[in-house]
Amino acid sequence: MSTMDIIKKYDFKPSKNLGQNFLIDEKAIDKIIDAININEDDIIIEIGSGASAITKHLCQRAKKVIAIEIDEDLIEILKNELKDYKNIQILHDDVLKIALKNLTEDKNIKIVGNLPYYITSEIFYKILEEDVKFDLLTVMIQQEVCDKILSKPRSKQYTPLSVLLQYYFQINVIDTISPSSFFPPPKVTSSVVNFKLRDEISIINKKEFIKFVLNCFKMRRKTLRNNIKLKFKDEKSLINTFTHANIDLNARAEELKVSDFYILFNALS
Repeated sequence: MSTMDIIKKYDFKPSKNLGQNFLIDEKAIDKIIDAININEDDIIIEIGSGASAITKHLCQRAKKVIAIEIDEDLIEILKNELKDYKNIQILHDDVLKIALKNLTEDKNIKIVGNLPYYITSEIFYKILEEDVKFDLLTVMIQQEVCDKILSKPRSKQYTPLSVLLQYYFQINVIDTISPSSFFPPPKVTSSVVNFKLRDEISIINKKEFIKFVLNCFKMRRKTLRNNIKLKFKDEKSLINTFTHANIDLNARAEELKVSDFYILFNALS
């Protein structure tokens, strides 16, 4: 049964407040499933299972699926449509409030989600701050957000999230999906993106590094020197730190490469 058939069957009305846009294009769904590259030992955590368009495919291929859905009406639909699968755990919860890390203590974890556009950044920060362990993160996000994540220094789109996600992950854009592939169609184009943890990243205090990068961008017009000078008792100490990191004292956060943030963070430490 297609997603539209399920929506009509239950006379379900998508919620604007929850940013609900259901993927109804079967070809696009197939591309997403291929991108996840599911193995029979995988445990899949799905953020926002909706009307089960992707969930049923996950259940057919994975060892276990943990489906997180905030909408109570959709919970009932999921239970009815997936009742024949014994490897599904349905959680009626808000992904921003649930402890994702507690769900990822096993190996072979993959996270999948059609992320609501209005909380996409919050979900990324949650995954980073909780230090959630997984092998692969495959998400559908607004193309504009994807462009920001992949943006380079000296661009207005270059943000703390760009730095953090590029530092921690190998990022691969799988596909672009048009508004017509959804019901109701959103006003924006979407991107399917894979995030895989980099093998070569240095182990640092993730929470402190996130806080540091956010602080660097706190006032974009100010130089890094002004944004972080409160950490130093004297000007000489500040100058020595920048010199040691080989970074211009008058540089702004948006001018630094991703690797520069790591170098400066280490110098500060």
